[in-house]
Amino acid sequence: MLNIEAAYTAPLVMMAQNRDAERDRLMMRQDYETNRAAAEEIRRMRQTLEHRGRLLVRLLEQERARERART
Repeated sequence: MLNIEAAYTAPLVMMAQNRDAERDRLMMRQDYETNRAAAEEIRRMRQTLEHRGRLLVRLLEQERARERART
């Protein structure tokens, strides 16, 4: 009787495990894509901030040059 039950439930258990594994793979893939997109967004933001920083430094240097020229 136990062998019949085991033979009946084993495929069901394996199918459930396969579904769980597939779901985990999908979630991992979605996490990977989300992380890639976030990393790209962070890279673009960093470039923008660095560019604005360089512009601010240039403006500050120009302002200091004007101040020196006035005195």
